[in-house]
Amino acid sequence: MPKYYPAIRPESVIGARLYADRYQMLKDLGIPRGARIAEIGVAHGEFSDFLIREIEPSHFYALDRFDMETTPVHWGVPQEVMFKGKTHHDFYRDRFASLGDRMIMMRGLSTDTAQNLPDSLLDLIYIDANHEYEMVSRDAAISTQKIKPDGVLVFNDYILYDSSMRVEYGVVPVVNELIDSGAWRVAGFALDRSMFCDIAIKHA
Repeated sequence: MPKYYPAIRPESVIGARLYADRYQMLKDLGIPRGARIAEIGVAHGEFSDFLIREIEPSHFYALDRFDMETTPVHWGVPQEVMFKGKTHHDFYRDRFASLGDRMIMMRGLSTDTAQNLPDSLLDLIYIDANHEYEMVSRDAAISTQKIKPDGVLVFNDYILYDSSMRVEYGVVPVVNELIDSGAWRVAGFALDRSMFCDIAIKHA
């Protein structure tokens, strides 16, 4: 992670709104029904389920390595309990089987799989994958190509340091660099009780 990175300037937050949580923010961002959505890093699908119910997308692109069953415990829950004895991939596929071809699962590193999406395709990209600076930066660079001119990028975990895991996060520097370029502005900021906040940005 870079030692120095830009602060967000006052003019970049004009019109931005503050929300109690990410759910309220996503409801208020103006994403149209039938939108095309990508979620980068889907875990066991809890937030995917919210996005699908709330926005009713025409296409939902789920980008993930889908290998969480290789780690014994997630958030205090044994993986075999979380995934009901299935692989991560099979659990997620079965959970959203009713969507049919509206659900497109893209297995692998997001920095590889997202390249296969057409440019200017998506109305919303929710980014919650590897939080190291280099990986967030690559996800962001690709996402800026894949989002529509009036689309929204939302970055989860806009925080510098995860005290529970004792690791630095690169989300804040990457987002601030995007905004500092002048091409993006803050549309919304969502609080979280543990301060793993979300930030939404749009084209300036």
